[in-house]
Amino acid sequence: MTTLVTGATGNVVRELVAAGEPVRALTRDPARARFPAGVQVVRGDLGRPEGLREALRGVERLHMITLHDGETAAASRSFAEIAAEAGVRRAAVVPGGGEEHVIDAIRAAGIECAHIEPWEYMVNTLWWADTIRAEGVVREPFPWFRSSMVHEADIAAVAAAALLREGHEDRVYQVTGPEAITREQAVRTIGEVLGREIRFVELTREQAREEWAAAGTPPEAADWLLDVREDGEGMDLVTSDVEELTGRPARGYARWVADHADDFR
Repeated sequence: MTTLVTGATGNVVRELVAAGEPVRALTRDPARARFPAGVQVVRGDLGRPEGLREALRGVERLHMITLHDGETAAASRSFAEIAAEAGVRRAAVVPGGGEEHVIDAIRAAGIECAHIEPWEYMVNTLWWADTIRAEGVVREPFPWFRSSMVHEADIAAVAAAALLREGHEDRVYQVTGPEAITREQAVRTIGEVLGREIRFVELTREQAREEWAAAGTPPEAADWLLDVREDGEGMDLVTSDVEELTGRPARGYARWVADHADDFR
């Protein structure tokens, strides 16, 4: 059964290829795509669902990552209907920012759909790479903020498992790392893995807002991030969903840093 991966990211594609599954990757720019051998790359835009009929031909499974890039409720309904007509029977969706209308549309079209809801991505801490490389320092507010960050490879593994095995329809998986760690602990872990001292410099809320704005973060996005971290409610949730679906524990933050060590050197 062919799986169409939209918002095509290498992690999910690699998981499916490793399982021996035929994969078709949807991207707006096939010329820039870099996927394993055997992956069929097709051009398409979820915001223009009528142009996706050919991409959906012969597809029975669907993986979607929604990224606030034009997937309106109307477009989602149209895409879901076209996918169902093409023969798609199962989907896994990772909403990038609360686009529940995508999941609602897919289920309304009669497609089994698992909702993959990751907690904070560990990869977000690549934000610190520049100052770690240049100065050996991380500047952040709220050093006590605790988050059960999740490795992006675990998100992909959960999505692949939901696609490849029955029994996941209408489920919501809250995908977390194996533990909740503070920002100070995260910085300490980076230093331990790299074998060098990394200093944590605490910023006030206003200092953080100014620094993030200077780096290009929109003011409303900066305020939202600051509110989430200052409040911290629910961000330390730890679930067993990764282990339940993959049969192994979630990867910890030290493993993620080791996987990305070259980015910090």
